Amino acid sequence: METLPTVICNLTALKYLSVSSNYLTTLPMEICQMTKLEILDVSYNEFVTLFVNDSNLPIPIGNLSSLTNLNINNNHLTALPVEIGGLSSLTKLNMNHNQLTTLPTEIGGMTSLTVLSMNHNQLTTLPTEIGSLSSLVRLVVSNNELNTLPIAIGGMTSLKTLHVSYNSLTTFPSQIGLLTELTTLLVDHNAISILPVIIGNLGKLTKLDVSYNKLTTLSISIGVLLSLTDLILHHNRLTTLPAEISYLTSLTNLDVSMNKLTSLPASIDQIASLRLLDVSLNVDLTELPDGITQSSSLRVIR
Repeated sequence: METLPTVICNLTALKYLSVSSNYLTTLPMEICQMTKLEILDVSYNEFVTLFVNDSNLPIPIGNLSSLTNLNINNNHLTALPVEIGGLSSLTKLNMNHNQLTTLPTEIGGMTSLTVLSMNHNQLTTLPTEIGSLSSLVRLVVSNNELNTLPIAIGGMTSLKTLHVSYNSLTTFPSQIGLLTELTTLLVDHNAISILPVIIGNLGKLTKLDVSYNKLTTLSISIGVLLSLTDLILHHNRLTTLPAEISYLTSLTNLDVSMNKLTSLPASIDQIASLRLLDVSLNVDLTELPDGITQSSSLRVIR
């Protein structure tokens, strides 16, 4: 199907509409009459723009006041209509695998959003207004071209999952320390050379992946992340680990392979919860603490 028949828009009581996996290039403006619509899935089509607007009038997308879930994954979108900010009831917005280079500032008006996923686009920045999304629980912006995160990210105080892998980040704003509900932070495949000390504020963090970056040192504040179970640091430039890493009493998986470690802190054997320790391909690491080699519950890869 290449065109959505406008007669469908007469189904004003319809709550769920999926037209995924077709050859649609745009939506008829009349779809904005479907005020009861709760879920709209237009993924896997050929959209370059959501609507063709032949007038200078605003797109009445805000009429879709019941819409809670919008899936526009796998299209060719380069921009979103500014009117999308009028979707005040929207809780999930998925727009992965498009060609977006920017987001409209109006996205800050979507204050009901809990999930915002836009991996595999061409975003170079995120608007400051994104910090207004205080209900957001999951933010996925991996595989883009970001070199910084806005300081306004600190306003996302409900955020539990943040994926910013495969970008060009060199650092974090200190405001990331305000995301105290965060449990998963994936920043692998970037160019980060140091983690901010404020990361120690993330007391609920269970998984931290900073692999494939440029870390040369690890802050002692890592030792206060007492909920951390997975710490992934492989493919960096670490020469030492802080002794405070032994305070991570929930840690089960520690991967520091492919670094430049010459030794491990002697106290690392105090992490009784540790089940997997990968220190492989640290060519100058010739000895391990005795307590590590004698542990029967720990698998060591070297």
